[in-house]
Amino acid sequence: MVATGKVVVGVDGTPGALNALAWACHYAALAGTGVDAVRVWAPTDHRPPVDSVTFAADVARWADEHAVTVDLQTREVDGMVVQALVDESHHAALLVVGSRGHHHGPVAIMGSVSRAVAERAACPVVVVHPHDHVPAIAHPDAAAPSAGGPV
Repeated sequence: MVATGKVVVGVDGTPGALNALAWACHYAALAGTGVDAVRVWAPTDHRPPVDSVTFAADVARWADEHAVTVDLQTREVDGMVVQALVDESHHAALLVVGSRGHHHGPVAIMGSVSRAVAERAACPVVVVHPHDHVPAIAHPDAAAPSAGGPV
């Protein structure tokens, strides 16, 4: 499979995922590409599902609030989170994930999903921590983002 050149970012609504989305949008502005925000619903997910329209509207509202200038698309994928993101990596130039999601366990620096995705992805992966500073999104001449780094 050929990479689309887009940046794919896993979004689950957590602060870490939103920071990863900001990082992805900033990087995409610098690289001159778009962003696919992907939400994965696992069969074992016990959170109440949010419909696709609401997810897209939430991301669009976030993009407006943060002056996002890149092409930002949303989509939902059913499946196990790690495998779904690894599958997405086959079509991406870069995969961006937050360091921690909804599940908190003994892993101190990276969550189990970010670690597994980084180990198995078919493209470079950036893991963004929730407290990493992300430069302003709308300025493509700004310095390259420094949060995380290719794994």
